[in-house]
Order: sequence, then C-alpha cells, then structure tokens
Amino acid sequence: MCFNTINSHLFKFSIRKRLFIIMILIAIVPMALIGCFSYVFTSTQAKNEFRTSSMIMLRQISQNIDQYLYQTELITKMALRDERVKDALKYDKSDTKMQRLRKNNEIEQFMSNMNMIVEGISGIYIFTDYKIFSKYCDYAAVDYNYINVFKNDSWYRETVDNGGAMALFSTHTPFQRKNGEEKVISFARVIKEFNDDKPLGVLLIDLNLNKFREICKNVNFIEQPDNRNYIIIDDEGKVVYSSADFALSEKLDIEDRFLKNILKYSSGDLIGNIGGEKSYMTYVSSPYTGWNVIMYTTYKELIKSSVIIAKFIIIIAIFVVVLVFITVANIAEKWSQPIIELSNAVECVEKGDFDFELKCKNYAYDDEIKKLILGFKNMVDGLQTLIKRTNQLKVKQKQAELEALQKQINPHFLYNTLQSIQMKAVIQGQEEISDMIGTLGELFKLNTKKSGNIVLLGHEIKHVELYIEIQKMRYGEKFHYIEQIDPQTLDLYTIRFILQPIVENAISHGIEKKIEGGYVKLKVYLHNGYLFVLVEDNGVGIAQEMLDKINFALTKGDYDKDSEHMGVKNVNDRIKLYFGDNYGIKIESEKNVGTKVYIKLPIIKNKEDIKIESFLD
Repeated sequence: MCFNTINSHLFKFSIRKRLFIIMILIAIVPMALIGCFSYVFTSTQAKNEFRTSSMIMLRQISQNIDQYLYQTELITKMALRDERVKDALKYDKSDTKMQRLRKNNEIEQFMSNMNMIVEGISGIYIFTDYKIFSKYCDYAAVDYNYINVFKNDSWYRETVDNGGAMALFSTHTPFQRKNGEEKVISFARVIKEFNDDKPLGVLLIDLNLNKFREICKNVNFIEQPDNRNYIIIDDEGKVVYSSADFALSEKLDIEDRFLKNILKYSSGDLIGNIGGEKSYMTYVSSPYTGWNVIMYTTYKELIKSSVIIAKFIIIIAIFVVVLVFITVANIAEKWSQPIIELSNAVECVEKGDFDFELKCKNYAYDDEIKKLILGFKNMVDGLQTLIKRTNQLKVKQKQAELEALQKQINPHFLYNTLQSIQMKAVIQGQEEISDMIGTLGELFKLNTKKSGNIVLLGHEIKHVELYIEIQKMRYGEKFHYIEQIDPQTLDLYTIRFILQPIVENAISHGIEKKIEGGYVKLKVYLHNGYLFVLVEDNGVGIAQEMLDKINFALTKGDYDKDSEHMGVKNVNDRIKLYFGDNYGIKIESEKNVGTKVYIKLPIIKNKEDIKIESFLD
C-alpha cells in the first residue's frame, strides 16, 4: 500500500525529475542505512568496551580501597593490645611529674609509630576524660574548647556504643575543627581493658583523600583515559570522593531512581544524567565498607568515535549525491531531452501547429527513443498530408455552401425591392415610380459591374446608400439615415452583400413597426486592429428571450432556416466561412428602445489576401 502511494506520487513528475529522484534515492538510502548501522554498532561497541574495562578497574579500585581501610583498621587494634598505651591513658592523681611525662611520651610514641605505618593520615587523636592527645600532620590542632563538648558529638557516642568495634565515618569536616575546610575520612575505636567496659579513651584517626585519589588514578598502574571520572559514595548516597567537581559529603547529583539502583545492586551500568549531563555509568559495591565506586563518562564522549564515523559517512553521501547529480544530468540530457522535445512537439500538433523543429531527429543511439522519434515524424508527415486533403475538400464544400447562400440573398433582396415598388404604385399611383425604378436600375448596375465576391468596403457603403434612397421613396419621412464613416476604411476589402441585409433588417423589423418612425445609423471604424461596422436603429427592439436565441444561433450556427432573420444569419455565415469563427455578427437590443448590430471584420488592404483557406480553424 505504501509502495503504491509512493509510486503514484512519483509518476506525477516529469521523466527527468523521476530519474533524478530515483537515482538520488538509490544513492542516499543505502548510505543512510549504512550510516545508521555503523552508528548503532560503534555506539554499542563503545559502550560494551567501556563497561568491560571499567568493571575490571572498578573492582580493582574497590579492592584496593577495602585493603587500605582494612589495614588501617588493623593498625588501630594496636591500641587494644599495647599495655603501655593503656597504662599511660589511666589517670592517677598521685602520679609524679616524671610519671606523667613518661605516660605522655608513651602515647606520643604510639601515635608516631601509627603515623609512620599508615599512609594518608591527617591527624591522630586520643580523647580522654582529662585530656586530648593529638598528632596532626595536615592542619592545626583541635579547637580550643572542644575538650568540653566532644562527648556530646554523635561520632563519639556512636563509637562508645560500638564498644571495642571499629566505627567508620565517610567524608566530613574534621570533628575537632568545626570551621575547617579540609575533608577527611575517619576511623574511631574505644580503648579499654579486656575485662572492663569503661573506656580509657577513644582513638580517632583522620585520613585525607590523597590515597583515594592515588588509588583511582593508578589502578594496577594502567594508563587511564582522561575522559573517565570516578565517584565514591557511601551507603546513604553521599559523595565520599570524586575526581570531578562534585561537593563532598553531599548527596550525589543524580536522579533518585538511578541512585536507588546503585545502592541496591552490587554492580551494574546505566545511562542517565549525572551532574546535569547525560552520561554512561558503571558501578561496583564494596563488601567491606558498603560504599559504591562509580566510573562514568559523558554520553557525548562515549559516542564521539561513532559521531566521527557518522560525519564521515555524511560527507561521503554528499559526495555521492553530487556525483549522482552530475551523472544523472548527463544521462537526462541524452535520454530525457529527446522525450521532452517529443512531448513539446505533441503539444504543438494538438494545437494545430506543425511549424516546429524536432532537434532530436538526429538522435545518435539506435534504441527505443530513436524508434519513437522516427514513428512520430512519420505520423506527423501523414497527418499533414491528411489535413491538407481534408482542407481541400472543406474549401470545395464551403465554396458550394457560399454559392448557395449567395443565391438566397439576391432573390430575397430583389423580392423586397419589387414589393416596395408595388406598394408605392398602389398607394400613390404612378408618381415617383420612374425615380424609384431609376434608383433600382442604378443599384442593379452597381451589382453587375463588379465581378467576384470580393469588393471594396466603399462599394458596399454605396450599395447601402442606393438602397436607402429606394426605401426613402417608400417610407418618406418615417426614418432618416445617418452615416459615420472613417475615410481610412473605404479602400479596405471585404465580401459582397454584408451591409445591405443588416440595414434592411433595421428598417423592416425595427423602424417599420414603429408608428412614429426613427433613424438608421451606419458607422464604420477601426479599433484594436479590427474593422467594425455598426448598424443602429431606434425602432421597436427585440425581446430579451428572442435576442438570446438569435445570438446563440449566430454563435453556434444552429438556427431555423425559415426564420425572419435569415438575411442576418446568412451574412454571419458568409463572414465566418471566409474569415473564421473569430469574426461575425453580434446583436444588442432592448425592447422599445432600439437595436445595435455589430459586424467584426479583419483589416484587409489587398484583395489577394482574402482566401477561404487562410481563415479556416
């Protein structure tokens, strides 16, 4: 169904456009499919490679961090086994100054040994009821008044509640320095006698983040890409360490549903927004701390190679399209151009125009197109021969019709003239009959003097004037005659008997039926390259329904041959036979107002230009 729809739309275009579209599609569609496949394949491959390598590195990082923290925890147990440290932490008011100094040295030595063994220590503290012992490396001593409040801190209470067990605190500002800017990870443990639950003191070790940075950066001394970042979060989703610019000890900037998955599962991967940017993440959970180590890269960076491949394919596609365009243009010039010329030639033939040159007649290739050209040429030659023969037959037929029409006009005119003479004799006796007969003789003489059907327009106007004189003898002052003749028109040629029948109709059908009489006006003028004759009267006019029938008959040639307007219709037919359907008679009339008859004729200055076949459609 879809193919049929595309096919129907495609065949609305020209052959050249169809050829272009098909060739472009043949070039682009495979390239587009290859591009999409390459993009998907390389993107999937990049994701798989990232996941595989990152999982290996994440497990190594998690293992190294666990080992580091576990070793640190083991070192803190030294305080539980070292009897000298426990003795030094026991407060006795009876101790001498030297004894107190010895105890301080014991504790100082213990913390120094621990600082030497464990990497990344920022500070070591032992909190007792009477004093805070400290060994700090990265920052200043504890706050001045912290000795009075440390027992109220949550970390201290949690450590005491653990008994002798280890307490681990993820990244935070040092407990003993409330306004510090550093971030540390802390271990805390109660120091006590084995048989006594009362704490002798609480050991607190602060670790800086340098060791974590080193572990993440140098996993098995593997050189890692710069586009990967690491984040360690605790079991609450707060950032313990980040190689990027995430706020430490704050909740990770990631969607809650993704964070829940990371905290829920021991390992996995996902695509989501982290830090407001779409990224691909893999993660592993630490069995020792419960923390999660996350490795991520931006999705844009992940598919960078795929995008480069896609751009390369687009460039190739553009090159192919240009190449196809040039090739198709060349093919279209050789193949479609002859077809287009044949199509234009067919349109000319449809319009009756055989005066065209078929440029592709010398088409060099012996194929179907050449056969089509030769077949069309033979068809046009045969058609021209047939049309010529048909026109010759049509000319002979129309000449016969013309002679028949001419024979109808002369007796009709003679009959009306003799009737006028008869009525004049009856009404007035024999007075003026000699004048009427003389005018009639002059009229006959004018008609017989000119041979053929082609006459000057001045001859036709003279004919009308003699006819008017005869009618004046009949009607007297019942009408008067007006002439407005452009002198330039007198020497133009036209056909015989096209004015007198119209003037006759104006008198007999317009003025005669009007009691008070009127006028008949003959106007001849040039307009827009045509010769116009207007016969106007102010007689009784024609009813609209009858006028519509007459004009329709004049246009279509379908009329009753016994009609009283036979003279007008015969003149109209003769004009169209000689000059074509673009010429002829049009009537305008209004009942009881008058009638205007317009005759449209060609401007002909040479008699030889009037040939029936020259004006046939």
